[in-house]
Amino acid sequence: MNDFIDSTAAYAKLDHENTCEHADIEATEVLDAGSPLASMSQKVCMTIAVILPFVGCISAVVLLWQFGWMGWPYLLMLIAGWGLTTLGITVGFHRLLTHKSFETYRWIRAVWMMLGALSVQGEPLTWCAVHRRHHGHSDQEGDPHSPNLAGTGIWATLKGLWHGQVGWLFSGYWSHPDFEKYVPDLTTDRLLVWVNKNYFLFVFLSLAVPAAIGFFFELWLGEDHEVFSSEPSLAFFGAAWFGFAGRIM
Repeated sequence: MNDFIDSTAAYAKLDHENTCEHADIEATEVLDAGSPLASMSQKVCMTIAVILPFVGCISAVVLLWQFGWMGWPYLLMLIAGWGLTTLGITVGFHRLLTHKSFETYRWIRAVWMMLGALSVQGEPLTWCAVHRRHHGHSDQEGDPHSPNLAGTGIWATLKGLWHGQVGWLFSGYWSHPDFEKYVPDLTTDRLLVWVNKNYFLFVFLSLAVPAAIGFFFELWLGEDHEVFSSEPSLAFFGAAWFGFAGRIM
């Protein structure tokens, strides 16, 4: 299936068709200048998600400064992990699920879903619902992450930049994605629903798998590294550098 020529108009039309029987309620929502209220649990999770990558980056710098060059396997694994999960978002969540730009075999669809979940950008149904909402209200009230609604001037531009990149994550758009309205077609996909319900399993795997690989790699080369004199140090180095700093950077 090809993309809509005018995706904004197409999603606006879809939005209208899906809400005919709730016209009064939805009109109130569209006219509301504010976003839905975010839950405290969402704010806590998003705070961790925003801060943790910087902690990982700093940890990587400290480890590099202390131990020097880590070796090609680490760099290659970092690039591979980044590349695969990035494709999971751009090809899987974005083109395949949200826009339905193409169809593919079931097992390939499953791979893209899981790679997208491993990127730790949110549950697939929520991600798709928020993105479809964005296309239906692009740069208008109701657009979850438009940077162009804060007004004019330098300060407004900076506020818009912050909102578009980070601030919107703390709004209720993420905790109130409205699956029935924006992704009714995706909620019938049992595998996708399973990935969505077990999203935190993929969050865990996104850290645990690289940490385990890092641990066994260092255990294998530990004899050649003077700083790795015990198994606990191998575990710490493998987990901290490769699973924490490397995966999140």
